[in-house]
Amino acid sequence: MVRVKKILLLAIIGIMILACNNAYAVSPWDPEKIKKGDFNCDGHTNYLDFDILKENFGRTFGSWEESGNKGDANGDYEIGPEDFGILKDNFEFNEQTPSPPITNPEPATMSLLGLGL
Repeated sequence: MVRVKKILLLAIIGIMILACNNAYAVSPWDPEKIKKGDFNCDGHTNYLDFDILKENFGRTFGSWEESGNKGDANGDYEIGPEDFGILKDNFEFNEQTPSPPITNPEPATMSLLGLGL
């Protein structure tokens, strides 16, 4: 029974990871968009780009091709305060900026959590 619980838990975690990866999918690498803080190249500089910068803040990479979609707006291969400043200066506060996805657990997930799986 314990083994079944672990398998169910791993399946739920896998589904959650897939859903999260799809929500923050990165479009093809575009240097002109990245220079404006649009790290996922979706045409908007918003919370999705901030999440990318936040996840990689403080990291150093070997090339701009490697670091650009990870939050390197100024091309110095490092994700730092300068990149945050570029993102902040270009951040879109308008009605076209999509809202963060709201996720409510399905009833089946809540019942599994209630069972302590």
